[in-house]
Amino acid sequence: MKIKILIKIVPATQCIQIDRVTGNLLRETTDSKLNPSDEKALEIARNYTYHNPDTSIECISMSARYLEKLHRQILALGADKVTVLTDDAFIGSDAWATSNVLYTYLKHENEWDLLLVGEQSIDGSTGQIPIRLSERLQIPLVFDVIGINRVDNQTIVVSSDKKGEKRFLLKGRAILVVSSETIIPYYPSLTDLSDAGISGSVNYLDKIDLGLSNQDIGHENSKTKVINTYIKECKKQCMLLKNIDDYQKLLSKLKG
Repeated sequence: MKIKILIKIVPATQCIQIDRVTGNLLRETTDSKLNPSDEKALEIARNYTYHNPDTSIECISMSARYLEKLHRQILALGADKVTVLTDDAFIGSDAWATSNVLYTYLKHENEWDLLLVGEQSIDGSTGQIPIRLSERLQIPLVFDVIGINRVDNQTIVVSSDKKGEKRFLLKGRAILVVSSETIIPYYPSLTDLSDAGISGSVNYLDKIDLGLSNQDIGHENSKTKVINTYIKECKKQCMLLKNIDDYQKLLSKLKG
């Protein structure tokens, strides 16, 4: 089985900067991390590979090249391959324009069985991407997914809501929206992180590689128009510990 997963990179802090002209988040000035819901989607796929080692996992991210460390982190979390869709023309894309870019790639890279996505992103929370992709790809959409099983050479998807668990037998492609409630993501070891830095495949594709024009992508062609934005004043002081150097800085600070 070939599984594709959409991974969004989001701000790692509430202290952000906004472009006053476009209303877009200035991501290059903000610390970033993998979207938590998408990490859980990757964990479901990773668990599936334990009993089905012939499964391949490819993660797809619309993000910038300078975030390569996070792209490598995706490999450490269990992906076999990471494809990054990156181009200045994609900047400022809303959910509609973003889905156009993703749809173009998914249609071009046609050999896959399941597409997993997180329930929502913490910096947008629209939840519209999987719905639009399901409509354009004309494949079913399953919400609140908590697991995938393989029984008698058939794929069983398990979902859970307030009424209990449900099981679906898939007879073709599907988009699975992963629940963020019950799944605990995998935390990579230092060995995983080290291996991801020297192995694994990270491919970068721009609009030319995808055969896209500026029509229907980017800020100017997005359907959503931001009227106004404001920045919440951040009063908390915190330190995000991402690597050994950060821990050493914290120890030095605590020692005075």
